Amino acid sequence: MRRPLWMLPLTLTALLAAGAAQAAGGGVTVGLNGSVRVPFAGVAANVVVANPSVVDVTMIDAHSVVLIGKGYGATQILVTDRNGRTLMDRHVAVVGADESRVSYFRGPTDVEYDCTTRCEALSGSQQQADAASAAAAQSQQSASQTQSQAAVAAQPVSTTVQHAPM
Repeated sequence: MRRPLWMLPLTLTALLAAGAAQAAGGGVTVGLNGSVRVPFAGVAANVVVANPSVVDVTMIDAHSVVLIGKGYGATQILVTDRNGRTLMDRHVAVVGADESRVSYFRGPTDVEYDCTTRCEALSGSQQQADAASAAAAQSQQSASQTQSQAAVAAQPVSTTVQHAPM
């Protein structure tokens, strides 16, 4: 069965549109405190971020955005033009940075260090490092006081009983 020749351009257009939709919907991975430039076809009018605590979006120009990883997790980014057509609809995952980062956990606090050349607390983590040091010092002081109290309690108690003459 032969198909009319006029259907060929429609079929090609449908295939190209499906490929563009798939390209617009692919996933993006961003490192924590890292950034990725994402270009798209068309002129953006609106940008929607499902979870702004995970990713921040900055418009470079009308045809591209920069995604900045703010916190661990995943979210969805939607960019539309003035007519409401979707230019980009992507799943964005923010993951841990490279191997040079170390997280130090002590009790309820954790501190992140960048150990590229020498281990240094990351900005924002310095307060956590100070808090962890203070908590450790307080815990050590509390343990010393408990040991001192236990030593005093363990000393023998001597009592002298004097009998009064009758």
